[in-house]
Amino acid sequence: MSMIVRLFIVAISGYFLYQKRYKVLNALMSIRGIRQIIVSLTMRIPGVREKFIHQAFRAM
Repeated sequence: MSMIVRLFIVAISGYFLYQKRYKVLNALMSIRGIRQIIVSLTMRIPGVREKFIHQAFRAM
């Protein structure tokens, strides 16, 4: 019985987090340490890094 209750709680929590995902993301990104970790992890992805560098330093 407790397994079903836990699964139900996880499903409901996931649903509400999905609905409020942008508010949750903004709250996390407002914390400097977490923001630095997210940016450093994102910049390790080659496609993302190349696209960012290309847009940031393109010839004007």
